[in-house]
Amino acid sequence: MALSRCRHHGPNPPALVRSIGLGSAGRIERPPKRYGQISRVGHFSAAAIFAATSRWCFIGEIYRCGADKADAITVRSSAARRCRKRAMTAHISIILPTYKGEKYLELAIRSVLAQSYGSWELLICDDCGGDRSLAIADEYAMAQPQIRVSRAAKNRGLYATLNDAIADCQGQWIVILMQDDELKPDHLQTMVNLSTRFPTARAIWAEIELIDEIGKPVSAGKNTGRIEPIKPSIDAWLSCLQRGCIWTISGSFTRASHLRDYRFRADLPHASDFEFLLRTIRSVPMVYYERPLTVIRIHAEQTTNIHAKVSRDLIEYRIILLEQCGQHRADLSSRQWSKLRRIYRLRFLRRAASRLRAYDARGAFVALKHLLGSA
Repeated sequence: MALSRCRHHGPNPPALVRSIGLGSAGRIERPPKRYGQISRVGHFSAAAIFAATSRWCFIGEIYRCGADKADAITVRSSAARRCRKRAMTAHISIILPTYKGEKYLELAIRSVLAQSYGSWELLICDDCGGDRSLAIADEYAMAQPQIRVSRAAKNRGLYATLNDAIADCQGQWIVILMQDDELKPDHLQTMVNLSTRFPTARAIWAEIELIDEIGKPVSAGKNTGRIEPIKPSIDAWLSCLQRGCIWTISGSFTRASHLRDYRFRADLPHASDFEFLLRTIRSVPMVYYERPLTVIRIHAEQTTNIHAKVSRDLIEYRIILLEQCGQHRADLSSRQWSKLRRIYRLRFLRRAASRLRAYDARGAFVALKHLLGSA
């Protein structure tokens, strides 16, 4: 195509070409001020496309389109800029495991869709619950390309499902959201801001808000805005052994690479998150933010409550305690070891008393059985 002619406008270049300052040698020059704001928009758009394509293809496009297509070129350039900006931001994968979770699953999905931060993908992992959870997930996936759905061939349990999903994630960061819970609208944006402020942190979590099965508030959680960076240390590890699992897995914000390196243990169906925390807090920096960003739902059918009735949680805590102290016995004094044993025995005693108050003789017997060390 000759540069001296235009099929629509004759031998003189159209106004758009003049406005962007296209010289005879094919150079893009700064437009004269007399063309005003439109000329500056045209100049920026042409420069963006010119950098991504060959010089002659761009000139041909200008001549074919003419001045009446200037807006279309500007739109394409703006879209390209948005894509480049999105590529530079942290991409987040949200894992939502579900097992017989149809009652609250839709609320959890909607809380993800309501996020103010848009660079995310949602992986809904059905663990063969047999209810409508998979159908609900498929409906949302058909309408929203950021949602993917997977279904296990057989029931494998929560933590095995999480490990599989983590391996399939595309994001740099991973949020784990349980099927009963919800994220507050600014959850992802706040976590991204914290990860930028603390670039060495591998795991970040925040305060939680508790609600009951109908959504009535139970506890608003602490909302001081305090940020606590936690350096990896033996003292932090020992504090967690004494206090229990201070890390909340639902709503947690963790580096994908860390979750792949520190896999959850499927043989601990209740307390694998606690065991993960103990390994993590000894080795990598963490950050706690004292502001509720996740809404946790408490109800009778919750797995946590079912495990508590048979003291499954305390049994696994005791297994973890023995393992951790066996691996790191040199880090504990005799006094510290004795204190830990007293703490865990007291927990079994309190559980037995609580089951008796609930007229649950079987649950009380299980707790006393492990308290006496006969199991």
